[in-house]
Amino acid sequence: MNIAIDTNCILPGRVGGIENYTLGLIEALKLPQSPASRLLLVTRAENHALFAPYADDVTTVHRLERPTYEGQPIGNWADLVARDPIAGRKAMEAFALQKADLLRRSGVELVQPVGYAMTVRAGAITAARTYRTHAQALKAAGLSE
Repeated sequence: MNIAIDTNCILPGRVGGIENYTLGLIEALKLPQSPASRLLLVTRAENHALFAPYADDVTTVHRLERPTYEGQPIGNWADLVARDPIAGRKAMEAFALQKADLLRRSGVELVQPVGYAMTVRAGAITAARTYRTHAQALKAAGLSE
């Protein structure tokens, strides 16, 4: 079974629990009794060094460059969406398609997409909720596709 882990939300030393959970999951998936025959770790510039040592004949570590806005890599999606909602949504959609293409080319058999609904006030996320699908997140926010 080919398995991919998207580590884009992990910033080393700044996230805490999710970083520790992901590192433990990777270690478990690399064990001989694991169902993973291939493992793909999708990284970003800020965390690539954390995950690069896991690369071997079973594990591929792929650094996926962040999209840019006004010539700079997007570091904080919420800031961009608050500043320019249309460009932010287009950039997020393009990045999601880029990831999906990478997963498809890597032979990942199952992708579990999720949706997020966030409340942004004064440029900061004040609330966030995860939904099983993008459509559910849009509905919760009072929007549609």
